[in-house]
Amino acid sequence: IIKMNCYSIRLFQDVTLSRLAEKLERATASTFFLKSSSGEEDKLLLLNQEEYNEHQSCITHCKFSNSGTLASADTAGVIKVWSSNPSPRTLATVVSSKSSVTALEWVHKHDHLLVYGLKQGNLRLYDTKERRTLFDIVPESASVLKEHSVACLACSPVEPVVVSSLHSEPPVVTTTPAPGKLLLWDLKSKQLQGHLKCSSSVNCCVFSHNGQLLLCGTSGGNICLFDVRTHECIANWPAHELEVFSVQFSGDEATCFSIGAEGILRQWNVYKTGQKVSDFPLHAGCMGPQGFRPVGKLFSLGADSEHILTCAPTSGIVYKEENGSFTNVLSVGSHKSHVVTVDWSPAVDCSTCATASADGSISIATLFSHV
Repeated sequence: IIKMNCYSIRLFQDVTLSRLAEKLERATASTFFLKSSSGEEDKLLLLNQEEYNEHQSCITHCKFSNSGTLASADTAGVIKVWSSNPSPRTLATVVSSKSSVTALEWVHKHDHLLVYGLKQGNLRLYDTKERRTLFDIVPESASVLKEHSVACLACSPVEPVVVSSLHSEPPVVTTTPAPGKLLLWDLKSKQLQGHLKCSSSVNCCVFSHNGQLLLCGTSGGNICLFDVRTHECIANWPAHELEVFSVQFSGDEATCFSIGAEGILRQWNVYKTGQKVSDFPLHAGCMGPQGFRPVGKLFSLGADSEHILTCAPTSGIVYKEENGSFTNVLSVGSHKSHVVTVDWSPAVDCSTCATASADGSISIATLFSHV
């Protein structure tokens, strides 16, 4: 969340003083004053909210690049690349043969490159500037992809490497979770670089800031931590009673967060793996509508690692974490359908978050914290 000093007008050079004053006046009506456990007020301002309605199907992913550009994907195989500032504007459209986009990530250090995976197993790299596909790894040419869908992707922040998790397609019904299939791909050579072994299939994964660790949440309810340099699993612990659908490191990476299918958000000590820091049952509907299987991120941390954006039936809900407790401080986005995935911009000069819903609508909210 942005710290607002003397209105930090430099952050809003595209907005005139009169327009800024008008937005601040409107924002006052959306301000929440809540006491934290330390007795201090947490004041969040909802500065502005915009709608993006270019999708006609359920959103599977909505991701900010490091510079603040958005990429959103849906179950009809449509990907939109767009800017939210000063108002939503489409930059590129990709249609993926009507196969649902099941995984999507921006390539670090190359903000114009987007890697995505399909339900039919394809793995593609797309250049948003040139508006063309740079490569398409198909199941027919890579036997390891046959009869699998791409469940999730994670791009290394330091190397041109992407990790893909594969699920059997159609899913194999067994009494025990299927073994995980994690593949490392070199984006330059377009070649398979290696495998990571996991006891059950991986639903979500994310790299550490230096690209050495990979945090994974599995269908068996476990969290796995891999050393990417050695391809070894260095930690594996039971985290949830049901499947883990989203994981994320805290800002300092001393802890990590996870959310399970039972609707509980948990924080874990990374240095003392398996040691729980906090346990918080979320609101009803945090996993999407009844019968829905999550695909995208179900929660996202703000830049301060204290505020957490989550999904809800008609909006996103922001919580503040402090000393192991969570307080509901703000609702963002106004949707007619269930919010199914969220994201928070990593750009340091803004605090913008996205809430995306089952009917294809996306809401962009600009926040700040005034202390």
